[in-house]
Amino acid sequence: MSSPIQSLGKVFTVERRAAGSWNTVTGVFDKGALSTLTPTLVIQPMKPNEVLLLPEHRRQMESVKVYSVTELLTTDEKAQTTTDVLIYRGLRWEILQIGHWNEAPFLKHFKYAAVKIDGEGG
Repeated sequence: MSSPIQSLGKVFTVERRAAGSWNTVTGVFDKGALSTLTPTLVIQPMKPNEVLLLPEHRRQMESVKVYSVTELLTTDEKAQTTTDVLIYRGLRWEILQIGHWNEAPFLKHFKYAAVKIDGEGG
């Protein structure tokens, strides 16, 4: 049985950067390699009460909620991961929050919040 997200969603591009490292010779941080994923996603506008759950400094930014059966990454210092970036409507959106839902086998999915970072210094 196909997931509703796989049935109703569209394929989008997501940029993922590998962990970087400090170059001890030059003293400069070398960013990790950039790769792309093409997951099937369902993207919807956020409701006003959902926007209130975002970090305060992100609440004024345009935001969407994203549903996927593919796990996307947020910044995690311990795991040395950086935030995945969704390409949506030709613009870059930072993945912020993750909720994992696994109540029923055919409904297992992730719910994310994403904020537009193009034009915001991103």
